[in-house]
Amino acid sequence: PQAWGGMLAGCLGVLAFVLHEARAPQPIMPLRLFAHRERLGAYLCRFLFLGAMVSFFFFSTQFMQLVLGFSSLQAGLGFLPMTLVNFFVAYYAPRLSRHIGDHLQVALGLLLALGGLYGLSLAQPGSSYLAAIALPMAVLGMGQGLCFGSMTASGIAGTSKQDAGAASGVLNVAHQLGMSIGLGLMAALAVTAEAGRSDPASIARGVGVAMHGAAALALGALLVALVLLVPAGRATAAKSA
Repeated sequence: PQAWGGMLAGCLGVLAFVLHEARAPQPIMPLRLFAHRERLGAYLCRFLFLGAMVSFFFFSTQFMQLVLGFSSLQAGLGFLPMTLVNFFVAYYAPRLSRHIGDHLQVALGLLLALGGLYGLSLAQPGSSYLAAIALPMAVLGMGQGLCFGSMTASGIAGTSKQDAGAASGVLNVAHQLGMSIGLGLMAALAVTAEAGRSDPASIARGVGVAMHGAAALALGALLVALVLLVPAGRATAAKSA
């Protein structure tokens, strides 16, 4: 009851805020921001993708420490394949964007992230770190490096000077909400799959279910990109041509 009551109160709070913003003469979140197809797609992609990513960090740590037996330091170093690839790809991502456009780059990045998350969901107690963790992490890092900057650019695309700050704020709200809601959902799935047991096999089963859920969130973000962002990019290119 406490959980359902908290969620209901949160939904009512959001509804009250939206109704207030619809009538306010100078809203801090102008609802016209959501009428733009590209921005709406970016907000939804950010929400879903961050739900997947924060779940990845949380459950990968659990798997490395509680299943593979890594120390805290080893688990931290275990994220290097993802981090190094992410930085390298993000550095060169703007060059690729000039050739294929931000919108296709977001879709490509989300596709790679989906593949990395699905690969991580297959890890088992007897799996090796390199094959089951490091390799999917590198693919995931490549995907995040490709899509994150372009997703941010789409979140403020087409805004006026007076709305640019609000558009950026909505993007960050989608970021934070995606993390909290996504991790909450994946944690509920993992706990259910573990069935109250804390042995490595049960933890691995819970992590696998959570990673499958994170992959589903990434798939949702990819579908949003294909339905909203890519067509919006083509329309913008056609107008400029």
